[in-house]
Amino acid sequence: MNILITGDRRWNDTAIIERELGSYNKDNDTIHHYINTGATLFGKVVAAKMGFKTEAIIEDGNLNGIDLILAFHNYIQGSRQTLTLLAKAQQLNIPHRVIGKDKV
Repeated sequence: MNILITGDRRWNDTAIIERELGSYNKDNDTIHHYINTGATLFGKVVAAKMGFKTEAIIEDGNLNGIDLILAFHNYIQGSRQTLTLLAKAQQLNIPHRVIGKDKV
């Protein structure tokens, strides 16, 4: 499965990312990430540490081949970029979850 990690640029809770990724198979699942800070950067670091294959997506908003989106965000209602991405995912029928204090 191709999993995209995205979210708040201020996110720094690696334990929550590690807990969430523990539900997936490091031998079969690939973690995709944009080249940003916060949740995206920590998601890449944690995934690599756990043994997942990681791949950067150069173009923000590109969802080609993505099967699931994990969005780590504590203030999702104040986000423009993450909310726009999740709306696009919904239009494309890509499952997504928001992990944090706020929920969509």
